[in-house]
Amino acid sequence: MKWTNFRYICIMKNYFICLLCLLSLGVIFSGCEKDDPIIKKQNDLLGNWKLSSITHTLNIDYDGDLIEDEEIESTQDYPIGNDYYYYDDEYPAWETMRAYWSFTESQINIVYYYFDNNNQIVESLDADYSDGWNYSLEGDMIMADVDYELDPLIINQLTANNLQLKIESSDTGIATFSINNVELNAVESVDVEYVSNSIYIYNFVKISELPAQ
Repeated sequence: MKWTNFRYICIMKNYFICLLCLLSLGVIFSGCEKDDPIIKKQNDLLGNWKLSSITHTLNIDYDGDLIEDEEIESTQDYPIGNDYYYYDDEYPAWETMRAYWSFTESQINIVYYYFDNNNQIVESLDADYSDGWNYSLEGDMIMADVDYELDPLIINQLTANNLQLKIESSDTGIATFSINNVELNAVESVDVEYVSNSIYIYNFVKISELPAQ
């Protein structure tokens, strides 16, 4: 009888030890999931973002000393004002254009809204005229699944209210220039090799919902 009780106590003790181990593993895995930087980043990314500006920096380094290297920087603030005149019967009249990016767990949707002088939407266009792009997160990079070559969207900054994305690309090639040859008193064409680096910076502000159409 004593041996039976002892064996029963040992079995129950082992059972409770196993149960505690399983519970501990559950807590560990749950904690890991909550602390996973990818999951946290995606949760912060979800929602609607209004584009506030795009800055483009282009650096071109030419081989040799014949052509001076170039550094060009430009910024486009949003919303964009309409600098052109459209006839009403050809295209809806609009005053400003605003761009919005929306992130779900698997898709990016980009839409452009055109507003009239009464702040009413007169036209909306989806980027690429599609239903959105599928994407995945790899560290700080957003990999969009599109039909053409697109460099990764790099997350420079992500807070509750602000998002900054960067697209960087490099290129090499040969550019043709017309040079005034003083000795020959003639204009001649020369080919110069170059290396270029292009950076686009997109700045966004978080919004609760898209404008109502």
